Amino acid sequence: MQSISYFLSVQKMFKKHNLALTVFGAPTKQGKASAATKEAYDLAGSNYYNPNWGYQNGKVRNSRVEYRHQPTIILTHEAKPKENMNLTTAVGYSFGERSVSSIDRNTNVEDPRPDYYKNLPSYFNDSNDVERYNNVLNQFQNNPQMLQFDWNKLYERNFNSDDSTVNNVDGIAGKTVTGKNAVYIVGDNTQYYHRFNFNAVYNVAVKKFDISAGLTYQFQKVNNYKRVKDLLGADYYLDINSFSDDSAQTNTDFTQPNLNQPNHVVYVGDKYGYNYASVVHKTSFWGQVNHHLKHIDWFAAFEFSNTLQYRVGYYKNGFTPNESEGKSKTYSYNNFAVKAGLTYKITGRHYVYVNGSYQTKAPFWDNLFISPRTRHLANNVVSEKIGSFEGGYVLNAPKFKARVTGYYTDFKDGSNVLVYFDDDFFGLASYTLTNIDRVHYGGELGFSADIYKGLSLSLAASVGKFYYTSRQNSQLTIDNQPNVNLQEVVYSKDFYVPNIPQQAYSLGLFYRSKKYWYLGATVNFFDRFYTEMAPTHRTERATDQVPYQSQQWNNIIQQERYNKKGQWTLDMSGGYSWRLQSTFKKMNGKYARNAYLVINAGISNLTNNTKFIVSGREQLRFDYLEKDANKFPTKYSYAFGINFFANLTFRF
Repeated sequence: MQSISYFLSVQKMFKKHNLALTVFGAPTKQGKASAATKEAYDLAGSNYYNPNWGYQNGKVRNSRVEYRHQPTIILTHEAKPKENMNLTTAVGYSFGERSVSSIDRNTNVEDPRPDYYKNLPSYFNDSNDVERYNNVLNQFQNNPQMLQFDWNKLYERNFNSDDSTVNNVDGIAGKTVTGKNAVYIVGDNTQYYHRFNFNAVYNVAVKKFDISAGLTYQFQKVNNYKRVKDLLGADYYLDINSFSDDSAQTNTDFTQPNLNQPNHVVYVGDKYGYNYASVVHKTSFWGQVNHHLKHIDWFAAFEFSNTLQYRVGYYKNGFTPNESEGKSKTYSYNNFAVKAGLTYKITGRHYVYVNGSYQTKAPFWDNLFISPRTRHLANNVVSEKIGSFEGGYVLNAPKFKARVTGYYTDFKDGSNVLVYFDDDFFGLASYTLTNIDRVHYGGELGFSADIYKGLSLSLAASVGKFYYTSRQNSQLTIDNQPNVNLQEVVYSKDFYVPNIPQQAYSLGLFYRSKKYWYLGATVNFFDRFYTEMAPTHRTERATDQVPYQSQQWNNIIQQERYNKKGQWTLDMSGGYSWRLQSTFKKMNGKYARNAYLVINAGISNLTNNTKFIVSGREQLRFDYLEKDANKFPTKYSYAFGINFFANLTFRF
């Protein structure tokens, strides 16, 4: 990982006004890791296996590298016309890109990923080719480099390809390009952001009332496109869609990502594949009032908002020429939120409180548009409704503090769009889910106590149940087959919300010395994790002709609970602070300013627990022919083992 950051702030104080300009950013380049199957981890002999990298000329190279840099500029004005009034106005603009590289290839060459299921031994075991399975298994065991990316193979494949000629380049008659057409390239999946924000907040205090109101406007435009990063030794890349069905043989327009530039030849830095923008305008107005009495504090708040969303296509796609270019229909959502709460102060140390809210939320742009890489198509998505309630008790004593909370949140009409490669339709699929209802409820406990002369004890516990309460509706669309529109019911009711512990506990011991040093230790325990279930597996299509409640049926339907015995970690931290008076000159017999040198250090997962799975995800791909749930096994990610940090700070 390579990262630097910068920050600049200039402020001008007036009598009743304050003007500030702030600029900051952090250009970052980072190689990414990917989750893998248990088979791949076992072959590698490590739970930290990363299939994305390999050696090129003796140096490590990652095929998935993320780059992000989005500078932000904020101009803030604060006015205080009266002692009890305050008006703050801020205007912000942010721009820049986030890109993640990946390998693109033609259909006539093999998938280069070392953990691709057809490259692993289990693929041959499933096909009952025992001899081939043993041979491949021995190759992996005797040559660990087979589990890493083979960059030399990609260069050799491009280099050894025959020279070819592209005619009528960009649709221009007689224009030709001759050379080695890449069958493998590295491309950047790029998002270039433009964000503008305006925010105004007015506060006034009247007797025992605090009143606030605000106006917010947000604009975001994101240009989405692919960009050639590396031709891997080839001369050019012909931008065509080779993942198309047989109809492309009779209608070559289907292979063209952009009919305005057919037979488009691209080089490093050029755009290809898809090119569109997502645009969102959101305007909101809100207000809140707080009232403070001797034994009762209460508040009430509201918000009204309007969200406008649409797509702008810059390519005229060959599959969907009439619904891919230009501006789409604009989708408008009017939403609201209300919230209120009351705190009763039994005494100065004992409180009970209750809060409640109800709100509607416009769907995210990515959950509204289906297959946006190729078309304007949007789903009939409604606003999500969220109702929430919480209540509890608070104790604030000099040497003991405690808080007990119970909560219940109900989510209705959620939506999500999942993208994957569908083997049955041989194309990039968008699996759109609507009618996602879920409930989160549970309780939390936290307390801290001073035990003896700087030694304190803390405890936190969270026990809940987070699960889906509806059968979801799904719609399957394929980028390169616009006529595919499969709708089905997902039997998701009573499945658990994935990859969050339903139970979590923490016990800490902390000592702070009067001599400016401290030391702390915390034990954490997490339990009841569930994998992210693939909705494609919980359909009639996936279980058709499978005997009800048979072992095969259970393998398809059941949601895996991983970390079955729970997992725990031990973290430690410490630090020391020096006061450096003598480094500064005295003024009138006193030091002008004290300076401090502070060191902080910490160790996470001190016991080096490397078996802690932090996420599990079922693959959306499924074997609909044999109904074999293990053909595309679950992928996991593991928590880091022991790691540490140290900070040295000079403050003056």
